[in-house]
Amino acid sequence: MKYLLGLLLGVALTLLVTMVLWPRLISRLVADEFEHFLDADPSLVFHAYNRDDLERFVRYSIPQYSPHLSERVFDRVAGHIQKKFAARLQAAGRDFTSDRDLAGYLVATGVFSNSTPEQLAAALTQVDMRERFLPPKKAATAYFAHSGGLPDARLGAEWEPLGGVLVGWPCYLPANWHTAARLVHEIAEQATALVIVPNACWQKAVEQFLRTHSYRLTGVRFLHLRNDDVWTRDYGPLTVTTGEGALAFVANPYVIPGQPHYKFDSEIALRLGGYFDVPVHKLPVVLEGGNIITDGRGTLLLSDSVLLNNPDVDRVRLEHILAAYLGARRVILVPHLPGEVTGHIDGIVKVLDADTLLITQLDRQHKWYAAVEDWVQRLGREKSVNGKPYQIHRIVTPRPPFDYQTWTYINSLTLNGKVIVPIYGVKEDEEGLATYRKVMPGCKIVGVDYTRYTVGAVHCQTKEFPAALTDRVLK
Repeated sequence: MKYLLGLLLGVALTLLVTMVLWPRLISRLVADEFEHFLDADPSLVFHAYNRDDLERFVRYSIPQYSPHLSERVFDRVAGHIQKKFAARLQAAGRDFTSDRDLAGYLVATGVFSNSTPEQLAAALTQVDMRERFLPPKKAATAYFAHSGGLPDARLGAEWEPLGGVLVGWPCYLPANWHTAARLVHEIAEQATALVIVPNACWQKAVEQFLRTHSYRLTGVRFLHLRNDDVWTRDYGPLTVTTGEGALAFVANPYVIPGQPHYKFDSEIALRLGGYFDVPVHKLPVVLEGGNIITDGRGTLLLSDSVLLNNPDVDRVRLEHILAAYLGARRVILVPHLPGEVTGHIDGIVKVLDADTLLITQLDRQHKWYAAVEDWVQRLGREKSVNGKPYQIHRIVTPRPPFDYQTWTYINSLTLNGKVIVPIYGVKEDEEGLATYRKVMPGCKIVGVDYTRYTVGAVHCQTKEFPAALTDRVLK
């Protein structure tokens, strides 16, 4: 009898541990881990996330923890976000219309750490924003939701003459202002930096920041548009030229797996149509700009994540759509990297010219090593628009300190003879820059520190416009 009682007690204790105590312990450990991730400030715009968005993001970003993600965990994580990022969340929920109110936020979050709110407010009132403000040519533009395409469309290459580059300022990511400032500085040396800010108060604040830290202001213009985040590559419009020489924007629907609906970013392309007085055609397929690279002569390279994001579209239909709207004569698809959150190609491959590709080189121990080598083999069997096998160069990949970070030198911007490359303050930086100098010998190679970002870099945060377009509004 005692043996039976002891056995039953043992079973009961085992059930208690496995069904109650152990799940709670795991949930607590998961919550601790995610809070540690948040404490590092991963540069996420949490003001755009509702509770469901947060849950999707966590499950998408760390699927290995998914079985242990309870309501208790999400309650704790949501509370941590509300507490840690209170100032940013409150700022994003209001429209600053006075220099004094905005100055208080900027001083409190450390953007202007050497000023008092009163001092900064006084300085902002002295900034004349009229010189660098770029007003829209029209309040609205022609918008075609189902046009069927454009006649003889052509999507230009990045190395063609560019007149401007669109950048979204990280208003609610105060620790990232210097990264944005250095990026704008390097852009403005080669073309007009078109900086998105919510309104005149924010423009004056950014101008004052650039001036205070001796960043370039010449060649910088400001567009007053409300946006959610900084990924202009993904939500900015694609500029195409028609066979008649006319210009048009193609707006790609902006929906990212595991991310919230960016209600302002998704409208940027339409708003920009009014700025430049060009028609906007909606691409009938969900496709982020970071998953499109081209040689400017009809070849488009994408990862097949575009098919996963559009289950109603097969490859034949995709090719038809890209031909009609972007002038694609050939579409090269490579398999998406398993578990990679963006599904974009511009972190792995860069088109240097019509015949040459630059592809990242991963360590053999890296989880995507085999997948990327498969890309190399596939692309090595393809021929360029000139009928020659692609010449493929490789570039080292920097090693981030945390597993959740994805760093790459591939995510660079080619701009009128200059290449702006993300760097990370690690030993691989010099090797990466040296590779660019070797494979692009006629270009000036410069680095911008992107240590602050978990994923995405220069290419993801810029959208180039041809000179023929920007000449309309900048002359």
